[in-house]
This record gives sequence, C-alpha cells and structure tokens, in this order.
Amino acid sequence: MLGSIRDICGFDISEDGNWVYEDFKILVDQYRVNESLNNLINLEINKTDLYGISSLEKLVSITKPSRLVRLPSEEIIKDDEDNGIQYSLSKPSFEYILASFGSMIQEDSDFPGLFTANFLLSPQHRGRIEQAIENLESTLKYEARRTLRMRLRRRDTDSITLEEFFRFLFGRLWTVKIKSEAELELINFYDLFNSFLFYLNYINLPFIEFRYVENDIRNPQRVNINDMAVPRRIYNREPLYYYHQALSAENPVLEFLSYYQVLEYYYKIVADEDLINGTKNIIATPDFSSENAEKLEKLVSFIKGTENRYNEENSLQLVLKKYLDVDELRYDLNNYDVDFYEHITNGEIEFVEVPQLRELEDAQFKKLLARRIYRIRNALIHSKEGFKDRYVPFSEHESELRRELPLMRFTAEQVLLKSAENLNIHTLRSRSDQ
Repeated sequence: MLGSIRDICGFDISEDGNWVYEDFKILVDQYRVNESLNNLINLEINKTDLYGISSLEKLVSITKPSRLVRLPSEEIIKDDEDNGIQYSLSKPSFEYILASFGSMIQEDSDFPGLFTANFLLSPQHRGRIEQAIENLESTLKYEARRTLRMRLRRRDTDSITLEEFFRFLFGRLWTVKIKSEAELELINFYDLFNSFLFYLNYINLPFIEFRYVENDIRNPQRVNINDMAVPRRIYNREPLYYYHQALSAENPVLEFLSYYQVLEYYYKIVADEDLINGTKNIIATPDFSSENAEKLEKLVSFIKGTENRYNEENSLQLVLKKYLDVDELRYDLNNYDVDFYEHITNGEIEFVEVPQLRELEDAQFKKLLARRIYRIRNALIHSKEGFKDRYVPFSEHESELRRELPLMRFTAEQVLLKSAENLNIHTLRSRSDQ
C-alpha cells in the first residue's frame, strides 16, 4: 500500500527506500509503517470512522472560523479510570491517515472523509470543492508537493519524516479518539463520542462531528447574466432579508426556515385583508342593518371566528391563495429537475408525514402545499421525544430535507415577486420614511 500512497502523492523512491521530490526527501521508517499497518488489521474505516471492538477514531470539525477560536496547543487526553475509557482530541493518527489512503485506493469511487475535510478547509480549494473532490488524486498530488516544498523551505532543511509530512499535509484536521479496556459495540462508542464532544463544547471548544453531504441540490439557472433585465419592482425589505439569509445558509434547517419566514411575513397582511373583505361582504348585503339583531350576530360571529380561521396553517394557505401561481410553480419544478418533481408528487419523507402534490386543482394543490410546508416546519422546530414527526440533525434526515429546498425557494420567490410594487421614482421616495 505504501507504494500506492507514494504514487498518489507524486513522489519518486530513492535507493534507500525514502521518497523524493525535486531536492526534497521524505524519510520512511518501514518498521513504523509496518507496525501501523498491523494495527489496522482488526479495524474498519467508514468515511470518517476508524473503529474496532476497543477503539474509535472519528473526524471532527470546528463550528467557527479558527481565527475566532483558541484551539488547543497540544493533545487533550482525559482518562476515566473507573470505566477504563480514555478520551483524546488531537491531530489524526498515523493509522487513521494510512487507513484513509487505503480506502481511497480500494474504493476510488467513494472518497474518504479525511481528504474531503482537508479540501473543505483548504484556502487553495475554497470555492471549488466539488472539482477538487472529483479529481481527488490530482488534487492530492498538488497538495502533497506544495506542502512538502513549503514546509521544508520554511524549516531550512531538505528532509522530513513520513509522519511529520502527513501531520503537515492534514494539519487543519482534528480527530477524537476513544479507547476502551472493555469490548464495545460501535453504537456505544458513538454515545461516548457524543458525551466527550458535549464536554468540549461546554468549555467553549466548538468541535462537532464532521459531516459532508454532497450538494445535489443545484441552483436554478434561469437566464444568462447578459440577458438579465434591470429591476422593475421594489420588494419588501424584511422578507427579502430572510430570502438572502436562506441563500447564504449552509445548514438546510436554517435555509428551509428562512424561506418559511418569507412566507410567514405575509400572514398578518393576508389575514387582515381577508377579515376586511369578509366584513365588507356582510355589511354590503342589501338586507344588512344595524337595527337587525340577526345580521349583527352574524357579523360578530364572523369576527369571533377569525382566531381559529387565521391559525398559522390557514394563514399560509391564504398567502399561497393570494400570491402563488400553481402553473408557474409546476413549470419551475419541472424545468429544474423532472426527478425532483416526481419526488414532491409521489415521494415520501421519513421524518414527517406530508401530502403528495399530485396533479390537483389549483385550490387543492395550494391547500396541500401549505400543509406540506407547515408539517415540515413543525418537524424542524419541535423535538419532543416520542413524536413521529421529528427532524434529527446529523442523520439521514438532512439529505431528505435538502430535497425540499427548491420547492421552498420557488414558492418564496413567487411571493416576493407578486407582493412587490412597481418601481418608479415617486414610490421609491415614499419608502424613504418607512
């Protein structure tokens, strides 16, 4: 395997068995390598987990930019002597790195999480992560050579050990390591991992489990930038801010709820409008009179009934009734991805029961769309144990939620577009006092 790793990194081999590139040398301790490879015999790797019956090493990431966090200057080790468990937070072990290389060599169609994380955190690849991962070996070769050249020139030397080289190459990364004197199941190690992570978070070390979800939800491409028209309308500021928050969100929960807030902004507007129109309809009947007790009771009953009539789901229905063009939404969804349209018309969501948006009359479509959106929203914000409709972060629910985002985006965009005012200099000036 070591030869394959050397080839991936783009190095040659010298007569003494060391790796060379240009005038630089990587010193290979074959005994140390064999020792680490022997340690891996009884271990398995799965994406970011290296585990066995008595140990787990798992990749973690930092939730805030490293410049805002005071990271540990050395390895953190905590021993639970009562239970025979050791916890540590440090850079990836030599075994972990070798196992990740081995995973890449054996399954080149399924990239290891170690390299993905490294590229995600690398300034050289920021903004082109997908391309870096797609061309994993060529990207890794570039990184390896650049790291070797940069580090050795900085240290004014021409050689470095293999372990030091790996430590520099993956220097942005951290792993949590758990060792147990007793044999444990993987799920038991996950419980210990989560407990240790919570303690780190509690003392303001913002590490979380590293997760990389392939972003198969692409942005819609509507027109070429050269064909974009000048703005013709003025949009409400607050819902537009929620829309921008959604577009900038990396977390699918925040993105979904931000689009929901765009819709929610209009609840009172449409409810007030509906109340006024309903009141007008009663008053405008030829037989209405302030002296007619029966008609006054009907008016009072109508107004009293608004508390239930304008609950959140019904308010959402009113927003969609007023602003949503169903044919336009169907066109956007079909044009975006036929498979995605199939998902919302026939697919199910594991973490929440939602209605399917089949070919329905417009009024029924809007009613069921409101129900679908509102039920997902509730599953995101409510976490009562035992409830069936409940979203769990860092689980397979995340990819399911991402599939709902285009529907939310297209719906929110329609509401923004339809609620905007025509742009002219007079309406613009009138908004300056708002």
